[in-house]
Amino acid sequence: MSRDLGDFQTPAELCAIVVDLLGPGDYRRVLEPTCGAGSFLASSLGRWPDSEAIGVELQESYLASARSTGADIIHASLFDMNLADDLPWTTDGRLLVIGNPPWVTNSKLGSLGSINLPRKSNVKNLKGLDAITGSANFDITEFMVIKLIVELMPQEPTVAMLCKTQVARNVFEYCCDNQLPVHDFEIFPLNAKKWFGAAVDACLFTFAVGQPLNATCETYTDLSRSSSVQLGFVNGQLVTDLRTYESVSHLDGQCQFTWRQGLKHDASSVMELELATDGTVATKAGVSVDIEAEYVFPLLKCTALHRDRLQPAKAVVVPQRQFGEETSQLRVTAPRL
Repeated sequence: MSRDLGDFQTPAELCAIVVDLLGPGDYRRVLEPTCGAGSFLASSLGRWPDSEAIGVELQESYLASARSTGADIIHASLFDMNLADDLPWTTDGRLLVIGNPPWVTNSKLGSLGSINLPRKSNVKNLKGLDAITGSANFDITEFMVIKLIVELMPQEPTVAMLCKTQVARNVFEYCCDNQLPVHDFEIFPLNAKKWFGAAVDACLFTFAVGQPLNATCETYTDLSRSSSVQLGFVNGQLVTDLRTYESVSHLDGQCQFTWRQGLKHDASSVMELELATDGTVATKAGVSVDIEAEYVFPLLKCTALHRDRLQPAKAVVVPQRQFGEETSQLRVTAPRL
């Protein structure tokens, strides 16, 4: 792996799983835009042997291996190419774009002195300094996938990329925001630790270009289509589980309460308590405390909700019922507190 260019070479076994997931599609052309040693090209040509295959690769050390697959390998940076014009196809027909682009951000590559960076552009219509700099930081894969969509749109490709899960969500949101003709979005979680030895939330991200936008994305539990939830885009916002959201969407809107932060942040070592299953509480340091129960409330953090831990394991001290309320009376009403 070249740390400078942020690439993880894809094991042949994983390539085969991905190709199998794509089904029996009659692909006449296959493009791997950052092909490395050509693992995806080899798997694709094994499945569709009569297809024309092209790979693009910047690192010279990979060229011989990639060319041994039988594909036409272009020694260049993807960032310097216009994919609509610069690919030497000799045939036409259904196009599959498949691969595993670098899992790094542009600022990370910049800090490593890499030349493999896109020219800065305001592709996301950002404001202020981010617009001037082309966004202070963004994921290289995100830029690449959007480039693929925009430049290859007339050819209506199917795209299958290994990437960070957040990149897939960002690209999905970008397509929805800009009403791009993209559909059949799918996200398959990937065990990056197993396949690449990387502690990254990663996935296989697939979609097709060329029909009216479908603002939903099936998100599966593994590299199969056994079960899924539907990611959606509603009123300008991502919705993680669209089917569940639709059953409670009537509750969405203006809240009658004003929600605030800051109850415990500056004194969390005192205000935040560990809550045992028997209802007793202790400080973060593990010191048991006995205080008046009417001032102790269950605390469910957003990280716990994200991990589906719905039983509160923490509690929080709430000494006031409204902002600015006098607390001196606690000496009498709650002496232990």
